[in-house]
Amino acid sequence: MKKFTIILCFLMLISFASCKSEAKNTTKDDIPTQESGKDETFIAPSIEDYYHLETPKGIEVYVFSMANGSFSCRLMSGTNRLKTREEFEALPTIRVEKAKEILATYDIPSSSITLLACQSMLSSYCYNLNEDYLNAVANQFDNKYSAVMAEFE
Repeated sequence: MKKFTIILCFLMLISFASCKSEAKNTTKDDIPTQESGKDETFIAPSIEDYYHLETPKGIEVYVFSMANGSFSCRLMSGTNRLKTREEFEALPTIRVEKAKEILATYDIPSSSITLLACQSMLSSYCYNLNEDYLNAVANQFDNKYSAVMAEFE
């Protein structure tokens, strides 16, 4: 039994050392991007990038809850396609107040901003996506924008 324990410890040590040396050799260029559609590469933005979204097709504001009465957002340039869950989950999360601040910097009509009610895979808080939730989402943004249910590819 003692030999088995020594061998097991030795193998774990070798495994740990191997992982550590691989991590040291990883560069930013080694991190893969996610494919979001034909001939497009999706790179998750930083919060600062939310101030520079392309707006010809508007802005999509994904709104979800992490707790009762607590709303969070992720922003994305509007497109004519459904987004993937991976794209959505890769976006940085911001509070409603920050989203309102960012949206106020854009010179686009309110009809070009769409609130998309959804659920985050990272949240353990359960709620129903229904008319009441859509109204609550719209209320968070002072009813300036229309709220609809988000659909994902």
